[in-house]
Amino acid sequence: MVAARRIRDIPISFIATITLVCVLIIAAIAITREALKTEVNINGAVYHVAVAVSPDTRYKGLSGVQSLGGDGGLLMVYPTDGLHGIVMRGMKVHLDIMWLDQTKTVIHVVKDASPETGEDLVYVPPKEARYVMEVPAGSTTERGIKAGDKATFKITGAVR
Repeated sequence: MVAARRIRDIPISFIATITLVCVLIIAAIAITREALKTEVNINGAVYHVAVAVSPDTRYKGLSGVQSLGGDGGLLMVYPTDGLHGIVMRGMKVHLDIMWLDQTKTVIHVVKDASPETGEDLVYVPPKEARYVMEVPAGSTTERGIKAGDKATFKITGAVR
């Protein structure tokens, strides 16, 4: 009975403020999750990809994903250029893998990387890259993507 009287004594403006703060937090979380996606255009070929910025999300990659759709994938963003190796740990689908330099130029493409290789084979570019993009196997051939092609994309609001 005492608790019920205390709740009644709370001003409605306080309850409204707390409710508004909760709604704003939920909206911020939704916006942040949405910001972790981008559109990548390479010579008119468009991919709608998730963005992996943190070491944890890059490590997980697309592990466990059952399907990408025709234009899905993952863009891994590294803070520095490097020979960023990719393994097929926990993968369920075949992939094409592209490495892009700091100018967003494709510098290397691996076609049809098999999930069966697991961690036994490390795919590494011939020179340093800033970005790695994993897309459905065969899509780079279908879309005519090759080393030397330029990509355009924006990464905004990504959480590290």
